[in-house]
Amino acid sequence: MNILIISFFFPPHNIVGAVRVGKMAKFLERQGHDLRVLCAENNKLRKTLPLECDSNKVFYTKWIDVDILRCVFLKMQRQNRLASGINAPYSDTKNANFFKGFLTKVKRVNDSLLFPDPQIGWYPFALQKGRKILRLWKPDVIYASALPYTSLLIAKKLSAEFNIPWVAEFRDLWRDNHYRDFLPFRDVLDSKLEKKTLFSAKGIVTVSDVSTETMSLKYSIPCKTIMNGFDSEDYEGNRIVPDHKRQPVLRIVYTGNIYRDKRDPSILFQAIQKNKNLKNRIIIDFYGAHFPGIREKAMEFGCSSCVQINGMVPYLDSLRIQQNADILLLLLWDTPEEKGVYTGKFFEYLGSGRPILVIGSRQNVASEYILKHSLGFVSRDPDEIASELELLLNKKMRGLSISPEYHGALRDFSRARQAEVLANFLEDLIRR
Repeated sequence: MNILIISFFFPPHNIVGAVRVGKMAKFLERQGHDLRVLCAENNKLRKTLPLECDSNKVFYTKWIDVDILRCVFLKMQRQNRLASGINAPYSDTKNANFFKGFLTKVKRVNDSLLFPDPQIGWYPFALQKGRKILRLWKPDVIYASALPYTSLLIAKKLSAEFNIPWVAEFRDLWRDNHYRDFLPFRDVLDSKLEKKTLFSAKGIVTVSDVSTETMSLKYSIPCKTIMNGFDSEDYEGNRIVPDHKRQPVLRIVYTGNIYRDKRDPSILFQAIQKNKNLKNRIIIDFYGAHFPGIREKAMEFGCSSCVQINGMVPYLDSLRIQQNADILLLLLWDTPEEKGVYTGKFFEYLGSGRPILVIGSRQNVASEYILKHSLGFVSRDPDEIASELELLLNKKMRGLSISPEYHGALRDFSRARQAEVLANFLEDLIRR
């Protein structure tokens, strides 16, 4: 097939959406499909992802950042963080909480006004470049990945102008996204624009069966689940088994971000607090950009000496860090909406081959999979977690392996396999 991929995020820009689309392009190209990729140049993101498809067929365009209040908001956030210091003018709790609440309201209003998303300033530039591409080369299908939803608007317009079928990919759902935090008027606007946009789509792709079911009930067009996954090539030659004899500690690693009140490691901190043997034998490394309240929570439970907060690292470095951990920490948002959701981190963790500690509900697809294949443990009970950690620590101290057996548990979650499923879905739509 000839496939035009439209995605605002694409390697080498390091962001989770770029990882998925970049890997999909890599394996579609390996299968023999001819691709063109229309994406945005983004100087605000680190360029640390490998570009693994033909760079001559990837077209980056400029865009206008319409989120003019973001810089002001971020500056106010920094001032708020300074305000929590001893010598800051807002050091008392009452003023600090008021200021924090004010910033939250400002952000919600600002986000609500950016319709349909902050990347709408990409639309005219992507449309212009897309037209140039399609005048010289005709694809069999246009594949647009969202977020941002602006990608779908571009695909719909190009599809109509050049009479090419298009497919919408939702890495996150639009109106049905349970992470939405907009003013009420946005519900009406997003519902109308979603229906108007998808009216002309020939197919819909989501990343989980629950999301696919949601879209199938709303739209009478083919819908398919194409999960995230891991690329085994990213792990080859990088594994270094921790030295059990020389390191009498358990190193727990978390990679990614934490969103306040949605994913919370406090239960792990409580577990360490309850077991004095663990306090000096546990290191918890957080790698990422946003960890609101983590230091404060660690101090609250008396385990701040165990917690190390690191900054962002390049994607491949984060995979190496995962491989060299003793345990990988997976935090689930304990809400019914997350029951059928695999986080992108889950697949990376599978590829690492390390045991996974899940803090969250057992009634989640990731939790169920980990328990089914004995790849780690799942709990919300601090005492239970403390006992399990002590057991693993004792095994490590005796020089025994704590790695789970991953045989036969990973095939369906490879990026290559998911690209095959996508290709078959697109070919079927084209035949129809």
